[in-house]
Amino acid sequence: MTVVGVKREGVPVRGFASCLAVTLAVFTASSAAGCSSDSPSSAATPPVPTLSAPAVSSPSTDPSGGQVQQAVTAYMDLLHAFVAASNAGTTDTSDLSNYGTGTALQVLSDGLQDNKSKGVKSQGQPGIDAPQVTKISPADDPTSVTVTGCVDDTHWLLYTYDGKLADNPPSGRRGTSAVIDRSGSVWKVTSLAIKDVGTCAD
Repeated sequence: MTVVGVKREGVPVRGFASCLAVTLAVFTASSAAGCSSDSPSSAATPPVPTLSAPAVSSPSTDPSGGQVQQAVTAYMDLLHAFVAASNAGTTDTSDLSNYGTGTALQVLSDGLQDNKSKGVKSQGQPGIDAPQVTKISPADDPTSVTVTGCVDDTHWLLYTYDGKLADNPPSGRRGTSAVIDRSGSVWKVTSLAIKDVGTCAD
């Protein structure tokens, strides 16, 4: 997969592996310790898996009045924006900044910069599972939400600008965790970790 600069448990990665591993994380700890691919695959363009939409309580049953849903949406939107930027080979984080800030945004930005300096960009799409909400604080009027999830960068790999498969780290299913904080009425991801392959709960 593509590793863009996300930090994964303090270690830079490239794609999710690189991007997120650098991530989303994002998609991690290096600048994106969450994106990286496990092993090189054939040069053929990988198939594109369907991205999952977040599954959380609807505003009608959510005691927070939909605040938790908004936080989860910010997490999903940040990952999708990162994938789009990585696939485009850009270092422009203006779209990402709509959904992320602080160390989460910095890690993803570093991943994009790292890929550009190496002359690579991602192709394909990672699988992104609907996250699970693990913490809401405070419960009645949330200003911070913590989620865990899983991304699969098997079909999201790094390629050179002339279309050749680049040297990708191992790819597969990676556990993620994120903290999404509210400022006023706006939710943004402030902390993102994308972990090693094989760290998903399932």
